[in-house]
Amino acid sequence: MVRVYGSIYRWFFLLGEIGPSGPVTCTVSGTRYESLLRNHLIPALQQRGCVDSTIFAQDGASPHIATSVKQLLNLHFGNDRIISRHFSTAWPPPSSDLNPCAF
Repeated sequence: MVRVYGSIYRWFFLLGEIGPSGPVTCTVSGTRYESLLRNHLIPALQQRGCVDSTIFAQDGASPHIATSVKQLLNLHFGNDRIISRHFSTAWPPPSSDLNPCAF
């Protein structure tokens, strides 16, 4: 699902299957993540005509930096509009000053 807040797109998704006894938890893999981007997020951005102006930000979780995912993101956003580990713009390291339990 893509929700639009002004010009910020927030991407939420849940992966799971329904088994005989109810929902089954499944793991996000690079293949599943690439499929979600290719089949849902990128078409939604294309439909809104904003792929060329979107800066794509994600954390550095293993599925997010799989080779196939990096290739797909480079194809649609270019290396200069992606904020993630293993791209030209990485998230800054976490600050110890922002720890909510430190007060």
